Amino acid sequence: MAEPVRLEVWSDISCPWCYIAKRRLDQALAGAAVGTDLTVTYRSFQVSPDAPQDFEGSAFDFLVHHKGIPAAQVRQGMTQVARIAASVGLVYDVERLSPANTGKAHQVLHLARARGAQLAMVDRLFAAFFAEGRAISRDGVLAELAGDVGLEGEEVREVLRTGEFAQAVRADIDAGLALGLTGVPFYVIDGVRRLPATQAPETMAALLKSGDPTVR
Repeated sequence: MAEPVRLEVWSDISCPWCYIAKRRLDQALAGAAVGTDLTVTYRSFQVSPDAPQDFEGSAFDFLVHHKGIPAAQVRQGMTQVARIAASVGLVYDVERLSPANTGKAHQVLHLARARGAQLAMVDRLFAAFFAEGRAISRDGVLAELAGDVGLEGEEVREVLRTGEFAQAVRADIDAGLALGLTGVPFYVIDGVRRLPATQAPETMAALLKSGDPTVR
């Protein structure tokens, strides 16, 4: 029997394009006969590793004043992202976004992977951040969100207290950089073949089924 195909996705919870790409990937897998032969693992990456645990201000303020992006560019980008998110059935509520460091959220994703609930945890974190305006840097919020997918809140708090998965987060980032990662989302099949992550679901489904190499 052939070994399952391994799809690894480098992503960040605060990255709107990763949020959209997750929905497109789900749609691609739903429409492609690859589900039983494909394993999907989310890997950690931080778009803003220097972000404070809690940013006092709006997402607009964060991008303009913390990241130094021109205000007009930020407004245009937010409008574009909201439109594309809506086109795939997602809520992108820029007024409710709570900018924060995502390092702890990634540690929870590693715990969720160990407990067999990583993909559900990814979805829950994306929805919490982009649609609900939750503060995903706070231990209590993360414990509550993890509980929504069946994890134990006390275990989450303990993992965050000890930093048990902090090194695993760093290892994911380093592995992605070694593979040529320059931004997220970043998809790799079987450790060597990279796929463009911004494809329409039907295009992604065709690529996954065909096995054709794309970007080397």
